[in-house]
Amino acid sequence: MAINPKSGDRILGEVKSYFGSRGVGARHFKKLGGKQSRLVKRMKLVNDPRLAKRILSELTGRYGGHFRIVLYAGKMVKGERTRVESFLKLRGIEVVRFDHLMESLVKYIRSEGKTYFNDQVIQTIKILDALEMLAE
Repeated sequence: MAINPKSGDRILGEVKSYFGSRGVGARHFKKLGGKQSRLVKRMKLVNDPRLAKRILSELTGRYGGHFRIVLYAGKMVKGERTRVESFLKLRGIEVVRFDHLMESLVKYIRSEGKTYFNDQVIQTIKILDALEMLAE
């Protein structure tokens, strides 16, 4: 859960990296034919609309405003991304892919021009970029 104090934007985020597997795919969603209960259970906010509504209602009651659900996905099954993203969009759920986050972060780091950031992750990215290990 996150609330932006400046804009008031409220997010209930579901984070799935799946870097060691095929990724987020149709098999995770009941409405897309997902039948493996262990995979479907991992996406409760999407697969159980009553649960999502109850949680969102509770958050609205406690913190005010309107919360939206965002799925942060590290990896998505090749060939299923468009189908899954379209399905989630119809459900009002935004998908934020890690590759887009990383592209934005690298662009920001490059545009800042600073030689030093007091952050180990950003410094690591700067080193990888300086060694030309990141794609343009």
